[in-house]
Amino acid sequence: MTLEQLHAARAERWRQLGVPVLTLEDAAQWVESMGLCFFVPRRGQFHAPAPSFVEAFIGMSLARPGMTEIHEAFLLAVRLFNSGGAVPLNLLGTVSEQPDFFVSPEALPYVFSLRGDRNWKRGPGKGSQLAADIWKLLKKDGALTALELQDKLGRGVSEAAVLRALTELWGAMYVVPVYSESAPTTWSLLEETNQKAMQMGGGAGQTTALSALISLYLDSVIVASAEEIETFLSPLAPRSRIREVARGLLATRQLSTLTLGTQSLLYITGGLPEFPAVEALVEAAPEPAALSASPATEHPRKAFTPRPKQRKGPRPERGGEKREFRGKPRPQGGLHAPRRDGGAERPAWKRGEDRPETGQRREWKPRTDHKEGGRPFRKTGDFDKKKPFKREERPFRKRSSEQEGEERKRPGSEGSDFRSESRPGKFGSKFSGRSGGSLAPKSATRFSPRSGAKSGSKFGGKSGPKSGRFGAKQGGKFGPRSGPRPGGRKFPPKRKDDSGE
Repeated sequence: MTLEQLHAARAERWRQLGVPVLTLEDAAQWVESMGLCFFVPRRGQFHAPAPSFVEAFIGMSLARPGMTEIHEAFLLAVRLFNSGGAVPLNLLGTVSEQPDFFVSPEALPYVFSLRGDRNWKRGPGKGSQLAADIWKLLKKDGALTALELQDKLGRGVSEAAVLRALTELWGAMYVVPVYSESAPTTWSLLEETNQKAMQMGGGAGQTTALSALISLYLDSVIVASAEEIETFLSPLAPRSRIREVARGLLATRQLSTLTLGTQSLLYITGGLPEFPAVEALVEAAPEPAALSASPATEHPRKAFTPRPKQRKGPRPERGGEKREFRGKPRPQGGLHAPRRDGGAERPAWKRGEDRPETGQRREWKPRTDHKEGGRPFRKTGDFDKKKPFKREERPFRKRSSEQEGEERKRPGSEGSDFRSESRPGKFGSKFSGRSGGSLAPKSATRFSPRSGAKSGSKFGGKSGPKSGRFGAKQGGKFGPRSGPRPGGRKFPPKRKDDSGE
């Protein structure tokens, strides 16, 4: 089976090869063979092959049929509904009086088992209150139009709200429209005309219903992939549930697989028809005049003769005279052939021995003006003389005590009493000058100057051992102190600088 054969078999089964459905009996028989089909083609919405009633009425495949064709097909469908040959359904939830699916009376119980309410006698338990009120009115008064329902519900209810509620009841398979060619559409309960089918659907299981609908769909499309089956039946049940049932049918060998191209398709076991041979008509392109004549007549080929086997050993000498060489002779004394003559103005090629000498060449002699072991060539001039290096001697100047005192007072110099604010002390002290200076620390500071340890402080100075918590007490574990403990003075004695001040 090829893809062209599959399309041809589907078109023949869907009545799209110029044999339309025109009579009421033919329409009822076609819907019964399909089981479930679209009213108008929906290829843009459902990416799955499926038959449609409008295409079967026209007799050809149309992605977007016109309004005239749809109206004429709907008139035939009205007669089909009134005769009981099909039931209109609204499974997509479109607010309209026009159906989107046709179902045969034999497949109606399976659709009701998946979409309808098993407790249909109690009325709609879920949904809007307006839908429940409309169902009660139809149960009490019988078939009514949308305007009559609006009058009985009250002036506060609009006609659009009534249509939305009727669409909700129609999708749950509580009501069904009754069409007429000359009168407005009336709405009645589904149980009035199809009560037996509703009872059968209420007692059937969902797995059985899905198995039957999958078989009906595969019978109408011949073969289909698992994704196409899920897409077509998605308005009735979740995709995951459909996938499980299809795998179960495949495991029980009620379905079989077929590989077509790169797809794995499913079909009913033993239900694959014989496909007619489809011949692809390819028009031969006219040959140009230059290629019309056969090449055998103009240039006949030589007969093929097998090549003799190559002999091993020395090559035998050829008898007879040698062939005359017609090309230009190669020059002697050179490895490469000369260039070809580019024109009359270009001089002919001549060997190097035949070229006239333009001048006499001097005889080469080695140079002897340089010294042995020296450089073979040396330029003369003043630039080659090196100047002697002389180091500038600076007189030694001894700095006085006043200059040293001034340098100590400069910020940043060694021994300066000033510290920058960018490097404050660890515990907030910005300056730590010498004792007695103008920038001396306050009495509340925790660190003592470098000259000695502060009395009663936590940390000692750098010159002596620590005292307190971390210092070694006298007679303790770390031995006696290295020096006497300073008295209760807050600051160490003043230290004179080198200038004597």
